Amino acid sequence: MSTPSTTFQLARPLPRTLAPFPYEDLRSYLRRLAWANGISANMLTAPSTWLSPHRDFVAYLSTISGQPRELLLRAIPLLDDAPRPLHPAMASGRPCRLCVARRTGQPDSSLIAWRSQFHDQVCLRHYRWLGHPDNPFLLQADLRPIPDVVQAFRRHRCLLRRHRPALLDACYEHCSHLWHACLSTGLRSSSRERRLRLLQVDDWITAPADPRWHAVDYPEIIHLVSLYASAYWRPRAATGGSELSSYLLELARRVPDWGALAAASGDYRGEFQQAALGIDRVLELTRSACSP
Repeated sequence: MSTPSTTFQLARPLPRTLAPFPYEDLRSYLRRLAWANGISANMLTAPSTWLSPHRDFVAYLSTISGQPRELLLRAIPLLDDAPRPLHPAMASGRPCRLCVARRTGQPDSSLIAWRSQFHDQVCLRHYRWLGHPDNPFLLQADLRPIPDVVQAFRRHRCLLRRHRPALLDACYEHCSHLWHACLSTGLRSSSRERRLRLLQVDDWITAPADPRWHAVDYPEIIHLVSLYASAYWRPRAATGGSELSSYLLELARRVPDWGALAAASGDYRGEFQQAALGIDRVLELTRSACSP
């Protein structure tokens, strides 16, 4: 007698249906769907004994999950080869845990969803700091004590609608490095110190691992992003000399805490100029890659 095969072959639709989370990763959805029905995730992709083999995977997933094909295609990125617009610089990570609890009924820390690395830092529904997609699920800070971070995020989204995604990606990345370089040389902001107190972030040892440190720096970074994204101000920062001085004066006008930067040392001025030149280099490389 031959040994029976241990490969599970799905013979009918699953008894418990499960809607995908917006922009959920396919492996995350399959794992949650299998867990809800008491089976392992690899069973869902085993050959079926009743679905004909010529049917595509999207139709198969729609049948076993009980979800419409259109819903699955809209909610799960890259589920098929059809081109659909995605946010720039997408990465998989942890979404807002309160949004997960609202949609699934429990704060599932295993749920993975796709979102932008640079432009989805805040959940506007629940006022939660999400930060980078790799941030820990349980360390999403409550932003109600510091509403200026939420206001900065709204401005960030306005900038994203106004400028090209490639420009905002480069601006956010370079401005983050620029701001932290300024902090490392002794720059202090009273607004930043206030946010640190309100979030009760007082242990410097936890700085690399605690997402709240990124939240308190966020409004200043967005002020920089708004200037570097401007076709008027970025060339002045890149030129140096008197043009860079006018740029720093405009920065001091917009952010009173930074008034001392208008008379900053040469090291500061070099950092501001290099950030503008770095953004221009990234844009030039992007244009070269897109040109035929």
